[in-house]
Amino acid sequence: MCGRFAMSAKTKDIEKFKNDLKIKPIAPLHQSYNYTPGQNIQGLKNAQNEFSEFNWGLIPAWANMGDKPSKLINARAETLKQKPAFKRLLNGKRCAIIASGYYEWQTIGNKKFPNYIFLKNTPIFAFAGLWDKLPSDDESDRTECTTIITCESADNINHIHNRMPVILTTDTIQDWLSERKTEEILLPYPAQEIGYYRVSPYVNSPAHNSEECIAEYTEAETVLF
Repeated sequence: MCGRFAMSAKTKDIEKFKNDLKIKPIAPLHQSYNYTPGQNIQGLKNAQNEFSEFNWGLIPAWANMGDKPSKLINARAETLKQKPAFKRLLNGKRCAIIASGYYEWQTIGNKKFPNYIFLKNTPIFAFAGLWDKLPSDDESDRTECTTIITCESADNINHIHNRMPVILTTDTIQDWLSERKTEEILLPYPAQEIGYYRVSPYVNSPAHNSEECIAEYTEAETVLF
């Protein structure tokens, strides 16, 4: 799954990313070391690479907001075409959530150990996602929500968790957003290009948001906060 991620790329890498995708000038990308569900996250939508902010956690259009429906933070690639909440969004409501890495917790015994997972040679990339407008009786309310698509993990990180977000780079973002490709993209990213390391349990708290979240943690024993 993907329940936490970071967007901590340097300015020069962000500028290159924008130039490579020919993104028109936009508000600065927010830097966050610990994005959590329910927060606003940033990404691109449609074939014109339109920049947008999304609330992380998709709520189906038919949901009754008065019942406080569950937010769908992830969608499984294997069942997108079967699930009513997602299949109608595959045509016309794809997005790419901008990131520099994500967190996953490895369970060993009765403890969980956080890891930071990233691309070795790509400082900024995106997760494949789907978006929709939040259900609202107010037609002027244009709040948009999103879910991040996951697939089976690459071989080198499967021991941490058996799911990972579908990763897009500047070479594949346009293919996804323009709906030129689907099945070819919804696959694990090549294992040889993925890096990871243990991070501090400091990241466990959604309230923590600093470089300490992505700093490599070398102590032999980790305990949860």
